[in-house]
Amino acid sequence: MKPQFESVTIAENASLSTLHTLSKSFEHPFHYHPELELTLIKRGSGTRIIADQVTPFYSGDLCLIGANLPHIYRRESLPQMKHQEPYAEFIVIKFRASAIQAIASLPEFSEIARMLQRAKRGLYFQTQPNGGIATAMENCAAMQGAEQWLAWIQLMHQLARIESEEIASPGLQFQPAAKAQASVDKVCQYIFENLEEPLKLETVAAQVHMSESAFSRFFQRHMHLSFSQFLIQVRLGRACQLLMETDAGIAEACYHSGFGNLSNFNRRFKEHFKMSPREWRHQHQ
Repeated sequence: MKPQFESVTIAENASLSTLHTLSKSFEHPFHYHPELELTLIKRGSGTRIIADQVTPFYSGDLCLIGANLPHIYRRESLPQMKHQEPYAEFIVIKFRASAIQAIASLPEFSEIARMLQRAKRGLYFQTQPNGGIATAMENCAAMQGAEQWLAWIQLMHQLARIESEEIASPGLQFQPAAKAQASVDKVCQYIFENLEEPLKLETVAAQVHMSESAFSRFFQRHMHLSFSQFLIQVRLGRACQLLMETDAGIAEACYHSGFGNLSNFNRRFKEHFKMSPREWRHQHQ
């Protein structure tokens, strides 16, 4: 998937760009920017790709994405969607590293400095969609001027003191996409749009006029994942959205996310989430 450069606008009299909104679907392209990005999903589910990691997301998902780290959040507007919950809610705060370097260099804020260093690979924080961090982000996004800056520093201090997991694989070096990666972009778009279909390797390879073996090497080189790994993770993301945001049964979630076999779906789901689809739905509804 070809990551696009995104130009982030931050006002001259501000250090942050903030967004708190509702949306039926997330339609941003796979992109990167020199600003760091803190994204909280307050409500909703789907699939996120950060560097070489494809992961289902749902309410409470909170990530700090480092400078120039390619990423995308993908949420579908599904026909099975519950009428009372057609929208997802998310909060995004973007900031330049230079806006916090002076603070992070002080000994009192050494934890923030360590967090920013680790954020080069992206960080995932375990939190609650309506917990203290979510409230702090919501308040920060609603403020302006010095009041917003102070709230943001307090938020960063809170984040630096809670447990987080690095996202991208160690040693992964991101370079702006070469011309050939436009083919990967075409393939990924095809996968998202035809997820319920069998999507055999030969069919997908044909979209970019490659043999199966050539396409397998090509996809691995550009996505740092095998085609089958990528497909399973994207399908799990779709299944999670169906389980959380619709009344679809387990079998429906299986087949509408492209798993052609219920026992295979249950096995893959349990391998990833360490619980059955039914247990996962009970925990997240």
